[in-house]
Amino acid sequence: MDFELLRTVRFVSAFRYHNKAPSGNFRIMETHFLYKISGSSRYFEEDRTFATHPGDVLLIPKGAEFKTSLIEEGDYAIIYLRTEEALPKKIEVFAGAGLPDLADLFLSAAGLWNARNRAVWFLCQAKLCEIVGRLAENEQRRKLSLAEEKILAGPVDYMKKHLFASSFSLSEMYARSGVSEPYFRRIFAALYGMPPKRYVLTARISRAKYLLLTDPALRVQDAAAAVGYTDVFHFSKTFRKETGKSPEAFRKEGA
Repeated sequence: MDFELLRTVRFVSAFRYHNKAPSGNFRIMETHFLYKISGSSRYFEEDRTFATHPGDVLLIPKGAEFKTSLIEEGDYAIIYLRTEEALPKKIEVFAGAGLPDLADLFLSAAGLWNARNRAVWFLCQAKLCEIVGRLAENEQRRKLSLAEEKILAGPVDYMKKHLFASSFSLSEMYARSGVSEPYFRRIFAALYGMPPKRYVLTARISRAKYLLLTDPALRVQDAAAAVGYTDVFHFSKTFRKETGKSPEAFRKEGA
C-alpha cells in the first residue's frame, strides 16, 4: 500500500453493524476502513478470492466492485473517509494489521460519531489519523521473507478462526507452524509487533470490552465465555490488570 495516497484522509462518518446477509454484490460509493470485530466472510474480486476473520482490517476504496458470501455472521466497525487522490479500486487487506488495540480506535470513533456534538468530527479525525499511522508503522516494520510468511499462514488462520474459543491453544498454533516455538514467536512478533500470547490476550480483552459496552444485559460470566474464558474469576482478574477496572466498573463508567 502506498501510504502517501492517504496523507489527505478526511473523516466522513463511522458506525458499527451486525452482518447476517448471506451474500451480496457491491460497488463502493465511499472509501472506508472496515475492522472485523467478529464473524467471517469471503470476498470475490475479479482476479482473487480471500477470506476475512476477526481482527482483519480492510481498506475498501471508492469504486471497488466485489461480491461477498457470509461464512459466519458477525460485527464490523466501519470508518468512511475521503482522500484528495484517487485510490486503486482494489480491496487492500493489511497483513498483520489486526493489532488488537485497533479495535478500540475503530469502536471509539463509531461511539464518538453517535454523540454528534460540536467537537466530534475533530476527535474522529484524530482517531482516523492514528489508525492510518498504526497501519503505516506496521507495514514499515514488516520484514518477513516469503518463506516466513508461509510459515505463519496456517497457524495465523487457525488463531483467527478460534481466537475466542475456550479450546484455542497456543501449543496447537505452534505445532501447526512446523518450526521451533522460539522461531515462530520471533517471526510472529516481527509481523504483529507483539508475541502470540500477548496478541491473544489483548484481542480477547478488547472483544470483551466491546461486548460489555454494547450489551448492558450481558452477564460478566457470559462475556468471559464469549472470549474464551471458562473461569470468570480469572477473566475478571485479567480484565482488571489490563484495563485498571473490573468488568462491572468498566461498563458502568463507559470506558
